[in-house]
Amino acid sequence: MNITEHTIDPWTSTDHDPHQPPAAGSDADAENLYADWDLEIEHHRAQLVTSLNTALSALTGAHAAVSALLSDQVYDVEFSEGTSGEDVAAFITESLRLTRAAYALTQHVTDRS
Repeated sequence: MNITEHTIDPWTSTDHDPHQPPAAGSDADAENLYADWDLEIEHHRAQLVTSLNTALSALTGAHAAVSALLSDQVYDVEFSEGTSGEDVAAFITESLRLTRAAYALTQHVTDRS
């Protein structure tokens, strides 16, 4: 009785279709992972810039509103007499300064990439 060893020729094997995309866990998946990662970074950077622009707009509006409340034309007693109005104005001014700095740094980082 002659027993022959069964071997598979990889060139004639039909266990896969060479025209199909690579299977999970292949190098192509690693490249797609980095492409997805780059897209996610771009998405969050854009979201950061949009949010900072929104914050700047809101803070600019708040600054205009508190300035009007403290003005002689409007003169809101609760804001004008005492320290509340000045404190609110100072907090808004500082928030504007910090938000502008965050926006400038964000632009610097994203422009370098």
